[in-house]
Amino acid sequence: MNLRILHLFLLALLSTSCMSTRDSRYEELDPDAEVWTEGVDVKLSNLCACQDGLPIQLSASETCQRFCSTAKPEAAVYLDAQLNEEVLTGVGLNSLYEWCTKDRTDEFGDVSSANSGCVLNAKDSLTSQNQELQVQVTVSSNQLVANLPEGFRNNVNYQLVLVENSSQSISTSVQFMKVDAFTAGSSEAIEIIGVKQYQCNVTYFNTDDTLPPISYQYEKNFFVSVSTPEVLPLAFIQEFQIFCHTRHPLFLDAPGEPRIGFQEVFPMFHPSDPKFWDLDGDNRLAIEELIEAKTGETYDNGLFSSIRYQTSPIAPLKTLGFMLHPIIENNISRCPGISDYNSSDPLYQALGEVFKINNKQYPLEPLYEAIRQPLNIIDANNNAYPVPTQERFGEDIIYVRKSQIDTNWYTYAGPDLDIKTFLAPDGSDISAATDVYFEVISPIASGNPTRVYKIRQLDGAVEGEGFAHDKRVGCIPAI
Repeated sequence: MNLRILHLFLLALLSTSCMSTRDSRYEELDPDAEVWTEGVDVKLSNLCACQDGLPIQLSASETCQRFCSTAKPEAAVYLDAQLNEEVLTGVGLNSLYEWCTKDRTDEFGDVSSANSGCVLNAKDSLTSQNQELQVQVTVSSNQLVANLPEGFRNNVNYQLVLVENSSQSISTSVQFMKVDAFTAGSSEAIEIIGVKQYQCNVTYFNTDDTLPPISYQYEKNFFVSVSTPEVLPLAFIQEFQIFCHTRHPLFLDAPGEPRIGFQEVFPMFHPSDPKFWDLDGDNRLAIEELIEAKTGETYDNGLFSSIRYQTSPIAPLKTLGFMLHPIIENNISRCPGISDYNSSDPLYQALGEVFKINNKQYPLEPLYEAIRQPLNIIDANNNAYPVPTQERFGEDIIYVRKSQIDTNWYTYAGPDLDIKTFLAPDGSDISAATDVYFEVISPIASGNPTRVYKIRQLDGAVEGEGFAHDKRVGCIPAI
């Protein structure tokens, strides 16, 4: 084996050895992957969530909408399951029902594990807390249904994993974001798409020859919406010592390989919606011309902008989606809500006619851009190492919706600005001069250390030109 490949193999192996194998399977499997991962018995797919005959999930398919019209009225999640025949043939399990009810036996036919049923583990991506949802599986079927309890949160990404209680065998994970139920259609409504986030594992490269070698990994975040993450060539993985798929170093990257930490994080306006095209060649978005026609006003600076981001370490910038510019009132930046749409203001009224899902209006919330603060890399002997360079993916910029961070954002106060002070969830104590921070737990580095991010003003924005008092970069659907 090439020594460089062997070196990369060992470093990556060290980086993953500190993680619980079962936890990593819970958190990092992409439900759309076409490959089986060792130790996973069941693959979940075709999630559909319904209540009162209507979908209660973001981006419900037409098939799901039709299914919900015939489903029971209680809030519930419905899933299809595919059994891993290679694993299950040897233990004589032929359906999901048997997987969830039948005792496990050894080669002599003796019971090795008395089956105590299945639960659907729902992990809240904001707090990492788990809820166990009781599942119902029809005899001889490969479908399951789990009722959603009261208090199951809206607008929060959950990772769902089916667990067989006795053997602790598990399924792949699926992502689920619950939203309010919606009714009939609207031709003017803007299409919405969910933006997904994932991480790549980067091996630290020490540039200071006076310091001893150190084994350290850190994460680099990427976002996708319409497209899927690009496959990383082996030569690129070797040169930059970075990988993004969960099964490295034992497997090469390939189409369909699960991405680390893959989850849906916030919605945006769909970049492929024709309302965001320049249909008449006048360098204006069709949606802006539609709103101007409704209000009789001209908005020279536009009303919407897009976010462009790399979808992988080797990809060019791609459009994730569109967002509304913050609306400035009395030097305060706002995102419109339901009460605004029902006011006498012509702009708000026009926005209320396009910000709806099937004739039900929804509010918008702020989206922020944040940059990771310098990594604190220190070994057991208290040697401090240089921060990674941008070429080594040391800079990490992410986007977060307000509801992801407004319970733990903070600033520094006091004469020496050294007193950590939490900010009000509604942001009422944030001004243009406030430095706003929030913390994220690293899913990759040993010990899962806390990463600190600082919200920053959109590049080049000055008061009166894209200025937002709290540095929000735009407004996105709060669903």
